[in-house]
Amino acid sequence: MLLSHFILFRRRIEEEAAAAERAKAEEEQRQREASQNPNNAQRLQEQQVRQALNQQTLAQFQSYAQSQFPGDDAQVFWYLTPCCHNSIGYLGV
Repeated sequence: MLLSHFILFRRRIEEEAAAAERAKAEEEQRQREASQNPNNAQRLQEQQVRQALNQQTLAQFQSYAQSQFPGDDAQVFWYLTPCCHNSIGYLGV
């Protein structure tokens, strides 16, 4: 059972890394578009602020979960995993 939790935790980390890669590529694309069209600059700035706030929120949820479940990575993982049974879990970027 512990192995399955570890596998799920590792998969979550890999998914977050892939999401970060996608976000980086999307950000580069937005910056290219904004430089081509000045009207997109405000929209780009709003998206950057939203993305920064989402990352800050994730860090806050992680910190809280780790303080509530010290040393229990499986519980931290489940706390951060959004689903219908988890009313607080981080909803993603």
